[in-house]
Amino acid sequence: MEQPPSDLTRELARSFFALLMRHRSYFQSHFSELGLSATQVQLIQFLSEGPMTMRDLAEKSACEPSNLTGLIDKLESKRFVQRRVDRADRRIKRVSLTRTGKAFRDKLMARLGEPVPWMIALTADDQQQLLGIIGRALSGVATMPPKED
Repeated sequence: MEQPPSDLTRELARSFFALLMRHRSYFQSHFSELGLSATQVQLIQFLSEGPMTMRDLAEKSACEPSNLTGLIDKLESKRFVQRRVDRADRRIKRVSLTRTGKAFRDKLMARLGEPVPWMIALTADDQQQLLGIIGRALSGVATMPPKED
């Protein structure tokens, strides 16, 4: 039988959520400087895996197809992506990164891989401990069954 969360665990959840929101806000300000939304950045990351159908991209990004079309339109206007009709079924549109999109993605990922101010504020020992904790947490996430609605 599952134990209810302790006060410590609840405080951890609240604090971690606050950190995630600040971290997200930090990156969103960078994205807006580039004229992109966080969702568009996520789409660029997904397309790094290779061309995808609009349907698959909508599912993977949890984005409504009508909203996805507008997001892809904007990425296409920046020449980051292209849409092509599927050879086997003309009703299907495939989206892929262009050369410009790949170059932009590489620069963006390098920028996103840089430490943010809150990380730099930690001591080297704290950074090492946090890295170990995150690694263990990520290992635990890999074994978690998906939550049912």
